[in-house]
Amino acid sequence: MSKRTPERPIVLALVEWLKKLGYTDDQIQWHPQFKVFNPVTQKRQCGVDVAVFKDSGRTDDNLLIIAECKKDLEAHKGLDQLHSYLRRTGAKIGIWFNGTDLTYVVRASNVFEYLSQEPGSAVDAQNFGGWLRRKREALLAEDGPSFSQRQVAERVGMSPAFLNRIELGKRAPPTEDHILGGLARELRVDQTQMFLQAGKVPGWMFDIFVRRPILMQLVYDLEHASEETMAKLLQRIQHISKEVKDGKW
Repeated sequence: MSKRTPERPIVLALVEWLKKLGYTDDQIQWHPQFKVFNPVTQKRQCGVDVAVFKDSGRTDDNLLIIAECKKDLEAHKGLDQLHSYLRRTGAKIGIWFNGTDLTYVVRASNVFEYLSQEPGSAVDAQNFGGWLRRKREALLAEDGPSFSQRQVAERVGMSPAFLNRIELGKRAPPTEDHILGGLARELRVDQTQMFLQAGKVPGWMFDIFVRRPILMQLVYDLEHASEETMAKLLQRIQHISKEVKDGKW
């Protein structure tokens, strides 16, 4: 990537974030770009904005993450290009970043799945609104008028009319962390559950998936596992987790 490209500040911001997650300079390549093989020309000529490797080895099969950075704030331009790079390499994790929004792409069974730090259009506003209303009305019936729309909205920091439109499914879920956190607190809901219901991945969870890509792959691999399988797996994980905490692993 030329030092004069408009995407350079965005690339540097992404690189710094990856370093904060624990990836080292030996694992990250952005300048010069890592070249991806082009099956048409039979040459390595397609540059990846940011490539993250398992270790210092710079090979396709050693790739953990590839990232495409764009300055465009309006649309996910470059996602097709990112998909193409994922298909040509051993990486299963892709990141699209425009300096503001960051989307996490996972290749699972030849289908691209997405996680984003911002709610996507696939979030059903009516489902979220109905769920939120049921939570509030249950507390209203139990504890009285302190859980009216007006009271809850004022404590969270939004207008009652705005909360009403959300509960009716006429507005998308709020995007601000402090609003979602406030709603979780007021309605006595786990904050992570509130974020996920709103279609937003909590920052701590997002960071874990980027730092440990295999965890995201496991989520997709186990999507259709039976309850019995999940119960056995959970039992083993709890056992291993205890050994890790006790320093026996």
